Amino acid sequence: MKLFNKSLLLALVFSVSTLTHADNTIVIKGSDTLGAKMVPQLAEAFKANMKALGQNIAFEIAAEGSSTGVASVIDATSEIGMSSRD
Repeated sequence: MKLFNKSLLLALVFSVSTLTHADNTIVIKGSDTLGAKMVPQLAEAFKANMKALGQNIAFEIAAEGSSTGVASVIDATSEIGMSSRD
C-alpha cells in the first residue's frame, strides 16, 4: 500500500506541471473507493506542501467509479483518473 500511495503522490506532482485550468486546479475523477477518503487526504497534504512553497493548488475530486476515472483521462476532462481495479 505504501508503494501505491507514493505512486499516487508522484502522479499528483507531475500533474502540477500539466494543469489545464488557469486557476491551478487539478481535476481527479474515478474510483469511489479511493476518492472517499485516501485521495482527499493526499490532496490536502499536497496542498499544504505546495502552499509552503508559495503555490496555491486546488483539487476537484469526483468519486464516481473506476470506469469514469479511465474515461475522464481519455476524454481529457481530468488530469488524474482513479481506478481501484485493473
